[in-house]
Amino acid sequence: MNTFQSSEKLNSSDSSRRINLQPIPLPVFTRRLDEFNSFKSQFIILIHDNKELTDSEKLFYLRGSLKGESKTIETPDDSYSSLFQALEKRYENKRMLVDFHIKSILNLPTVKHESAKDLRYFLDCLNKNLRSLKILNFERDKLSKVLFLNIILEKLNRESRKQYELTLKDNEVPDFDEFLNWLERRNQILNSINSNVVVKLNQETPKSFFVKNNKPTKNYRVCNLIHPIYHCEKFKEMTLADRLEIVKRFKLFIPALTRT
Repeated sequence: MNTFQSSEKLNSSDSSRRINLQPIPLPVFTRRLDEFNSFKSQFIILIHDNKELTDSEKLFYLRGSLKGESKTIETPDDSYSSLFQALEKRYENKRMLVDFHIKSILNLPTVKHESAKDLRYFLDCLNKNLRSLKILNFERDKLSKVLFLNIILEKLNRESRKQYELTLKDNEVPDFDEFLNWLERRNQILNSINSNVVVKLNQETPKSFFVKNNKPTKNYRVCNLIHPIYHCEKFKEMTLADRLEIVKRFKLFIPALTRT
């Protein structure tokens, strides 16, 4: 096969794969400030920069992507550019975005237990808001790092705080980035411990498909068979005096005398 034929076959294969791809759904936006930049970026790629679409078609797609509060936004005129700019003005407010991310960090839930799952959720929320502040050109300085460290440390459970304190030197000012790395390592340790506990539990006594009857069956040695005494044929054939002797010997319930 020559190079042209090989290239033609590859192009045909690529084309076939593209045909089988599912349509990309349009992004949806409601009202969350922290979601607008992501929505805007996706919408620009799919619709805004598409030269084959008219402004009327772009307006149709934009309105279809808005849900909840964002759907009710008012514009000077019914045009695509007017609606797009109105969304940017309301939801790309830098001051409001900074306030939102700072408050999100301050309001992070306390990690009350030694749980890998809870700590992972805490770290993901923290990193998301720190990353968003960085995108907004709010870099962390020495003072903000110390403030953030103390805020976050107070949200950890007692054991985690104790373990972190053990890593510090007496006169050393903790480094925030090192603290974040320590939290990541602690999450890995907790996750490993939890995984080992699950494995250990699964390796305990194997389950059986047979039901074991642990209720003891009493044998009162009247005969060689094991059954309740009032079903014993030999006991039934005894005289009343002999039955009474058996009842007294094995401390049986008196009605057993009459169940013949």
